[in-house]
Formats: sequence, C-alpha cells, structure tokens
Amino acid sequence: MDYHRRSIRLDGFDYSNNRYYFVTVCCQNREKIFGEIGVGAGLVPALMENKMILNDVGIMVKKIILEYFNKNKLIFLDEFIIMSDHIHMIVVIKNKFINNDVNDEINTRAGTRPAPTLGMIMGEFKSIITNEYIKNIKENNWPRFNKRLWQRNYYERIIRNEKEYLMIKKYIKDNPINKK
Repeated sequence: MDYHRRSIRLDGFDYSNNRYYFVTVCCQNREKIFGEIGVGAGLVPALMENKMILNDVGIMVKKIILEYFNKNKLIFLDEFIIMSDHIHMIVVIKNKFINNDVNDEINTRAGTRPAPTLGMIMGEFKSIITNEYIKNIKENNWPRFNKRLWQRNYYERIIRNEKEYLMIKKYIKDNPINKK
C-alpha cells in the first residue's frame, strides 16, 4: 500500500515567524488521561464546578508546560488549558525582532542553528512529556498507553488579528464549561 500523509500546515508559510498560534494537541484515541471536569450535584466543592481537575498526569503535564516555556526565551505561552484528553495553547514565537533604523528583520539566534519552528516546538514538547510519562510508568505504576501517548499531528491556527486572538483566548478559558 502506497500511503502518503498530507500536511495540514499552510503551504509555503514560515512557521518560525513572529506570530501568535492557537495550538491543540490531543492524546492518542482521545484517551482521558489528564483529569476531569468538576461537575455539580455535591460531588465536588462549588469552587471546582466546571473547572478542570488535574490528576497526577495532568499536574506533571502542567509542570512541564510551564518549565518548557519559561526556559525558552524565543517562545512564549500566552494562554493554555489542559483538558482531560487534549491541551489548548496560544504559543507566541519571538525568533526575530525588527530593527527600526533599517526596518528589516534580524534573526536573534546565534550561529547557524535555525530558528525554532512551531513544528519543532511541538515535537520537542510532546517528546518531553512522553518521556516523563514513561518514567512514571516505571517508577509510579502509571497506566501504560497503547503505542503512543499523542495523536501523530496537532491542530494549529495562525492568529491573524486582535478580534480572533480575544475570541480564542475566551474559548480556551471557557473550555471546561463548554465541555460539561
């Protein structure tokens, strides 16, 4: 069988550009491994209703997300939420700055190492989480996953203006309410 995967990326777009990107990564088979949404009926405290309640896996993922984006000076995490089977993020890439004197872009990376692309960032991010999860399978008897932890790809959208940015930011914040 001659199978060719089709890219869902925007053809010809440079994903190392300074941009805001809305990204969603999903667990393989949409397995619910990060926790659950608190629901009413006296089962959870009122403060936790309609909020994501992370389990140990979700807490580990949150820690890695925060550490990953804090250590990388050329990328920034604007907003994120960990849901039971996926993660939504607004990732900001700041690989280049504008030199106002000559009005052209100057790459801030040293040497010949290429500026990170969104694909490189997401690949590294998913790999770090997978490796930490495997470590916890061995050390803390976490449930095994079947072949892979993540779906093979990820969804991304280039955020084009402030209206879209505000709409996506609200969508991320309201996601637990909308998923109940």
